[in-house]
Amino acid sequence: MGKWRIFLGDYEEAFRESLKLVRHQRVILRIWNKDYTLWSEDPKEITDRLDWLEAPCRMQGMIGILNQLADDVRKTGFTRTVLLGMGGSSLAPLMFSEAFPKEKDSLPLCVLDTTDPEEIRACTDDPRTTLYIVSTKSGTTLETAVLFRYFYTLLKEIGVENPGTHFIAITDPGSPLVREVQRYHFRNIFGNNPNLGGRYSIFSFFGLLPASLLGVDLLALLKEAQKGMEMCFPDHPLEDNEGAILGTFLGSLALSGCDKAILLFPSAQFATFGMWLEQLIAESTGKNGKGILPVVKKHLVHFARKDVAYIVFFESENDNLLSFLETLESNGSPYIAIPIETPYALGKQAYLFAFAVALAGYLIGINPFDQPDVELTKRFTREILRAGKEKLPESVQSNEALAFLWEEDVSSLREALESFTSRLKPDGYLAIQAFTPYNAALSRVLEILATRLEEKYKTVVSLGYGPRYLHSTGQLHKGDGGKGSFLQIITVSDEDLPIPDEAGKPKSSLSFGTLKMIQALADREALRERGRNTLTLVVSNTKAAEALEQIATLLTKK
Repeated sequence: MGKWRIFLGDYEEAFRESLKLVRHQRVILRIWNKDYTLWSEDPKEITDRLDWLEAPCRMQGMIGILNQLADDVRKTGFTRTVLLGMGGSSLAPLMFSEAFPKEKDSLPLCVLDTTDPEEIRACTDDPRTTLYIVSTKSGTTLETAVLFRYFYTLLKEIGVENPGTHFIAITDPGSPLVREVQRYHFRNIFGNNPNLGGRYSIFSFFGLLPASLLGVDLLALLKEAQKGMEMCFPDHPLEDNEGAILGTFLGSLALSGCDKAILLFPSAQFATFGMWLEQLIAESTGKNGKGILPVVKKHLVHFARKDVAYIVFFESENDNLLSFLETLESNGSPYIAIPIETPYALGKQAYLFAFAVALAGYLIGINPFDQPDVELTKRFTREILRAGKEKLPESVQSNEALAFLWEEDVSSLREALESFTSRLKPDGYLAIQAFTPYNAALSRVLEILATRLEEKYKTVVSLGYGPRYLHSTGQLHKGDGGKGSFLQIITVSDEDLPIPDEAGKPKSSLSFGTLKMIQALADREALRERGRNTLTLVVSNTKAAEALEQIATLLTKK
């Protein structure tokens, strides 16, 4: 097994001082004692969020139940699974589905964490043999609720006699979803431990139930997580505690102004682990004017900036990796390089990062277990829905294949783009918020756009899909120190999908395409209320690639 590599450069003294503080304040012991005063004077959203600490051991007792469920589902004749969830309910299952090899008799998993009609339509094949997992901690998540209504109604329309038998729920005990389970006669319900936050719930039913259906060896996964847990015990030497080292790395560098973490995944197999990490880091640390921006990259890329650190995940120490690390060192860029040789090693790393982010929250001076700014976009979404604003605002200006929203009175898209890019901050970042389908062709175009922007403006560019990012990096976008600029790209589908007003009944007063547009515009309003530099572009889904190429040309033209 390869070993961690760490390089601190100019931040070594800051790191050492923070590590001394962790030791002097007995922070590791206090985390295990669930001492809420580490993060806040108020125990709210802390004391009821810390059971993830023991989850790898506790959940080993649930393996038999989960494996029995998987066997029963297969024997019933289900051939695939669709998970309806957002954020902490969806990102761990997505990672399991991409990182682990497909086992014999396992059920393929489609994770639906979107309101995009094209993506939803892509998951409508073979509904008669599809098992749907309705996964939401609160039981009130908007996207999950409307997706349930859509698929329940679809099953009823094609003549399935008891549609509820196609559904399993995962939620907190007593949530509103419990009533829905009873009303619609779900196949099963799993009441999750309520003392877990969504992004810390990977080793609970939210993560492990989908993993069992995928054929993941749950005991092997939890044993790896247990290794990470034991490494973080207070009696473990601090210098060998990888969770403490990683948390001190993140926290001490952020305090010193190095507040961007590039997560590098040269192996595409493990890149979705980066999406899970994005939520964990961004939603936990991005608040109260502070934050660590995580940016996932699938190739080795270097930014010549003092505010950027690197976490490199590698399978083997090959020449390309070693050469890249030498480049980072020669430029004084701090990094940690972490080996991941098998998918099951992700169990250990997920635990270590959860512990590290909790520790980094202490060093930064924030509560890593709440998400105060997520509600802002939700509020604007509710306001727009109540007002019935189902079309673009009148201020949208047309530009052939696309339309745009910009705060100033400009005569062309070029002028809007120039004004937008002139406001990029030297120590900031640019976030592309893509309310588009996730398809591979469009993703390539978006990634090319991100690369061109990085090269042209020498800035860090992140790419997130909406509304997925609203439950992840969206907290940081609105809660950090205001260094971000935001380029929204919204596709409009030629063929929309209706959202049933009630499960099992066809009447609809809202469509998925309209809801997606409202969510994007609501986040635009939330960003603007926080004074963020935001440009919104709207393109036809069929002309999206062409329009993005036009945008890339205008943005990067010399």
